[in-house]
Amino acid sequence: MAGRIFLIVILASLPIGSLSLEERVCSSREIKNCPQELERLRNCTVIEGSLLIYINNPNFYFNEPHNYSFPELREITDYLILYRTPGLRSLAQLFPNLAVIRGRELLGDYALLIHENQNLEDIGLSGLTEIQRGGVYLKLNPQLCYIRSVDWSEIVKLKSYLPPRSIGNKDDKDGLCLSDCNNCSGRDCWSVRQCQKKLSDRKCHSECAGDCNGNTAADCLACRHVYHGGSCLERCPRGLLKYLDRRCVDESFCFNMSQLKVNRSSSGLECVKDCPAEYEKNGSVCTPCDGPCKKVCVFDGTEKLEIESTQKLARLKGCTIVNGSLDITLSRGVSENFTQELKSILGSIEVINGGLSIRRCFPLVSLDVFSKLREINGDKAKDLRGLYIVDNENLQALWSNQTVIIKGSMLINGNHKLCNDKIVTMVINAGRLETEINDINTNSNTSISAPKETNGDQVSCMPASIGVNTTHVESNSIQVSWSPISYFDHRRIMYVLFYRKTDRSNLTYFDDFSACGGGQWISVDFTPDETTHVIQGLQPYTLYAFYVRGSVRGNNTAGEVSNISYVLTKPDSPSLPEKPQVASLANNSLNVSWEKPARENGIVAFYVIKVYKQDYRRNNYEADCYGSSTKRDPIPTPGPPGGEKAECRADTKKDFDTEHDIQLEDAVVNLVFRGGPIDKPSCPIANGGANTTSINITAGNTTGGREGFRNTTTPNDPNVDPDRSEVTKYVQAQDKDLLYKFIVNTTFRLFTDMSHFTAYTFQIRACHTSDNLDPQHKEDNCGDPTMIGGQTDMDADADVIPRLWAKRNESAMAVTVWWDAPPKPNGLVRAFQIQFMKISDGKEVKPTCVSYQDYAARGGHVVEGLQVGNYSFHVRALSLAQIGPWSDWVYEVVVDTNVHPPFPLDAVIGAVVSAVVVIAIVVAVAVWYIRKKSQTPKNPDFSINPAYACKCQRVRSPPWTRLTFAAELNPCSLVPPLL
Repeated sequence: MAGRIFLIVILASLPIGSLSLEERVCSSREIKNCPQELERLRNCTVIEGSLLIYINNPNFYFNEPHNYSFPELREITDYLILYRTPGLRSLAQLFPNLAVIRGRELLGDYALLIHENQNLEDIGLSGLTEIQRGGVYLKLNPQLCYIRSVDWSEIVKLKSYLPPRSIGNKDDKDGLCLSDCNNCSGRDCWSVRQCQKKLSDRKCHSECAGDCNGNTAADCLACRHVYHGGSCLERCPRGLLKYLDRRCVDESFCFNMSQLKVNRSSSGLECVKDCPAEYEKNGSVCTPCDGPCKKVCVFDGTEKLEIESTQKLARLKGCTIVNGSLDITLSRGVSENFTQELKSILGSIEVINGGLSIRRCFPLVSLDVFSKLREINGDKAKDLRGLYIVDNENLQALWSNQTVIIKGSMLINGNHKLCNDKIVTMVINAGRLETEINDINTNSNTSISAPKETNGDQVSCMPASIGVNTTHVESNSIQVSWSPISYFDHRRIMYVLFYRKTDRSNLTYFDDFSACGGGQWISVDFTPDETTHVIQGLQPYTLYAFYVRGSVRGNNTAGEVSNISYVLTKPDSPSLPEKPQVASLANNSLNVSWEKPARENGIVAFYVIKVYKQDYRRNNYEADCYGSSTKRDPIPTPGPPGGEKAECRADTKKDFDTEHDIQLEDAVVNLVFRGGPIDKPSCPIANGGANTTSINITAGNTTGGREGFRNTTTPNDPNVDPDRSEVTKYVQAQDKDLLYKFIVNTTFRLFTDMSHFTAYTFQIRACHTSDNLDPQHKEDNCGDPTMIGGQTDMDADADVIPRLWAKRNESAMAVTVWWDAPPKPNGLVRAFQIQFMKISDGKEVKPTCVSYQDYAARGGHVVEGLQVGNYSFHVRALSLAQIGPWSDWVYEVVVDTNVHPPFPLDAVIGAVVSAVVVIAIVVAVAVWYIRKKSQTPKNPDFSINPAYACKCQRVRSPPWTRLTFAAELNPCSLVPPLL
């Protein structure tokens, strides 16, 4: 991980010093399930188009050991999608210098879409400063934080696309993410290491979009207007054309790209695909219209434009006058919105200077798609038919609310659902002669031919003689068989099977008829020998209606039809549960709730919940001793995309948002999985281990069960839903760490006895039972999981320091303080604060920050630079949830072991007193000794006083052996001294 951090730092420093404005342009890129395709991004500085990344393999990691990074990429002209890529935790290393997403083409209304990435923790696009058009869509990324910490108003330039749409992400709930931006001056950041760059913070040239390497137009990493010659310009130089709204090209390049040249007064010369509004095509140049634009379309000198595909149909876009004939034949390969597409293109045509031919156009139901058509100028002299409508199986109406003048002959034949009275009405409105109208259904009329036998012949009045039944019914298919009709020439028989989904069982053959799907009839043709067919691609647990029509080529009166039959398809796995939510009720409990799936595909009977405990990775959190976590206001729920003012009831808006999300997700899935399943066994995938652990919770109605999903399809099965198949593989990879599942029959679940301040990921699957399933395997009919993250509340007492002690360093003026870290902190301990106070001063010193890494290496902290004296110390922990309480004080004395300090006053007084006492004792002993000495008798030396010598005789000394001298006697006294 340290290597990863170092690499991110190196990459972050690359653009400012090493990237120039030299361009290497790449086209759109789609990275689908093969990591080696990432190399297609190598050396691209600009993607003119879109970028899609989908690598649904939990064992592939973008960082270690691969360290994929593309620091050269700085601009995408359309949109960026990151979808179901569990091996990615951040885009910081992948695209460190991506500065601009232009949003010329959007997916829905969005230019940045990040959807269902289970392990994505932050977006990390620190170089991104502009999304010029479109919004931001973030959904079902259960670990995604740092959404609210980004000032999106600085990035999304069109305010109508604000705020970003954020659903089911970790940062959508208060208190789940601690998005620390305290190291950033503006308190806006992409992650704990990445501050948000704002243009106001850098002195870039006014033509720069994004960051820059200096203050000139040549130092920009991306251009606000156009790029040319290594520099950013407001307009292209004279003679050059602006292309894709971002760079300058010459005229030959434009024409070689089959583009048109237009000169607008507001923006100069441009190279465009179609003429803009109020301009009309004049050769290869768009010129301003003189009054209302009349776009005249000529088809390269030919007299007829044959339209067999929607691509060719696009050539008529914006045409008001068509000089030539139109021959429209669209039998297959159209979308569900085909009628709307036709109307948006053909609805502008007013005059056709030629004929209109519509044949074998199965999807067409009405000619009202020509909503402004008023004149068809066929030429009878040139044998040019004005109107030719033949073999349109589903055509039911011509022009309902308009009159179209038609010159030239008409042929209307083989339109089995077009009633004769509608043809007559159209001919009358066309201004034809009365004689022509009277002979419309006869063969004698050479200018108008519309025989009754071939038009409107497939009607409900025909006898229902064909028997149909279903021989095999599955969740997505029905096998239909029918009885053959009798005719002497078997080769001329043909059958048409019609089917559609419905919510009622009383349909007629023409109810809501349209051959384009979406709840309308769909037709399939068969040969005379085919009397059975498997209808595939149906929706599970859905009512379908079907019938068979048999006809004989060349004999329209010999046809037969069956009754309309109904069948209910079998159930299948339901779709994702909707709107999952997690609410923290205490520091040890979470309440999980959700709504039923949008497509139940049966009757949902119960839900399976899996719970994973998410481990905090310490490298994502740096020491921050003095700040607190950045708290942002919740992102408001956005209104309709594009900024339209929504004046509607709350339930209407809810329905709008739900429908909008479903449509957008369908568009993403179609984009990812177009062309069928994209799992590529031949593509080598790096192996790795998942970094996810699970927890064991026992609460309420819990049931263990068989792990994983049952995959009943094979990779080569054309009926495999690739979306479901991919998710199934991913969940199986994660299930190896799961200990228990929980089965509930409600749309909520209360989890108790959980760890405090801990993040959990919940996977919720909707399930329904089937009578033919063994009860042991009842979970086999569960759908794919929806994911939501949640976090329990903090425990206010969990960050207490349990034990603290200190010791003076013998060799320095310092004290080492040791302590025990909280055994079960709130999340994890980011750092510690240690504070001390000199007792004699009574002033607390500002706390010192001790990172957890330093604490783990030493078990404590050395407080240096102290003076001699008594000190007190205490410590507190900084967890992910709070700054913990201070510990109790501990005390230690600091002395200088190298210098003898002077005695303090109290020591001097004590010494003096002690000396006086000693002296007094000595004196007392001496006095006592002297007194005793003086009382001891000595041996007397008797002599005669001369004054008494005459009177006294010498006396011998007494024979005492021991005498003590008491006092001197009178020399003349014979009385012995008192003893």
